[in-house]
Amino acid sequence: MLNRFVAFIMAVLMIITQSGAAKEVRTGSVNVIGNDFQTDIKSKSYALYEINTDSFILCYEGEKRLPPASVTKVMTLLLIYEALDNKEISYKDMVTVSEHAASMGGSQVYLEPDEIMSVEDLIKCIIISSANDACVAMAEKIAGSEEAFVNRMNDKAAELKMNNTNFVNCCGLDDDNHYSCANDIAIMSAMLLRNHPDVTIFTTKWMDTITHNTRRGSKEFGLTNTNKLINNYEGLTGLKTGSTSQAGFCLSASAKRDNTYLVAVVMGAESGKERFMLARQVLDYGFAKIKVINIDEDRFSTDLRLRNTINRNVKVRPARDCCILVDKSVFEDNITVEFKLNKNIKNYNKPVGDMIIYNDKNESYKVPVYISDEVKSTSFRYYLSKIFFS
Repeated sequence: MLNRFVAFIMAVLMIITQSGAAKEVRTGSVNVIGNDFQTDIKSKSYALYEINTDSFILCYEGEKRLPPASVTKVMTLLLIYEALDNKEISYKDMVTVSEHAASMGGSQVYLEPDEIMSVEDLIKCIIISSANDACVAMAEKIAGSEEAFVNRMNDKAAELKMNNTNFVNCCGLDDDNHYSCANDIAIMSAMLLRNHPDVTIFTTKWMDTITHNTRRGSKEFGLTNTNKLINNYEGLTGLKTGSTSQAGFCLSASAKRDNTYLVAVVMGAESGKERFMLARQVLDYGFAKIKVINIDEDRFSTDLRLRNTINRNVKVRPARDCCILVDKSVFEDNITVEFKLNKNIKNYNKPVGDMIIYNDKNESYKVPVYISDEVKSTSFRYYLSKIFFS
């Protein structure tokens, strides 16, 4: 079937502040649309990102390389959840804690060497209590060693084009060569939340418990989430806090309302309280200023007439439903589309033109379109059958 060849297309569509050519679809664009945000809270960097459209809304020193502290664990979690999806591990798998993992300082749940704990409980420890020892135990489970896991983290960062990120460890302990930036953290946070929504089962938990099973017996241990926005911000879905002496106070905070899914990243705030206040302000700004409108493929499609095919008329539409990021004042009923199709089509598996989307602000967006039907080509045998058997 033709649709097996249709590539996954994420319609990344940014608001355009002037008329002219339609905006091309791009992933992780850094064309910032917010230019009137003001705050009295000091931080070294912050960014606001819309997840569904891969669009930056705010950006202050967004590409500045800074120590990310435990927000590093967003990448660790992304690789853990990819391993779960790929059946490399399961929630029920048991992990034996190594001497190295148990020796981690900083935030921890006090795992002991040779202690055995499930993957699910270790994930809870990482997300809720930001446990460094649990991070390293999971890294060793997946890759054999923390060093090998960190190599995977950097490979993933390169794949996501996180050009201002380099990891030295999997938990965020300070190191001069361990750095990231607000924009990169927003991108990896979006990837985790969009591709692995199950992570929010734990990122939205305020309190939970695990059980330590050691040579001395079993003992219950309480977990309390480090994200103080839980239960205090409408639509909150996570995500991860971090703080060290070098990094200051950092946060990747995510929230969803209707079709709009935002992640606010704060780096280098002067206190834990101020990082939460700034994240709240940034999220409030995003939800007040923009909204996301779905452009569903069933509503927006057209017919294309082909030559030298059995089925002369085929449907043309985007590869999948897409969405656009618009100002809150735009009315959905005023969204219109125009198709610009190629005249000479030689490859039915590639884009056959573009769909231009217009809103009532005269802003335009361009999305590639594909033939969604199976194309049946004609042949000499086909024409012979038409002559003798029609």
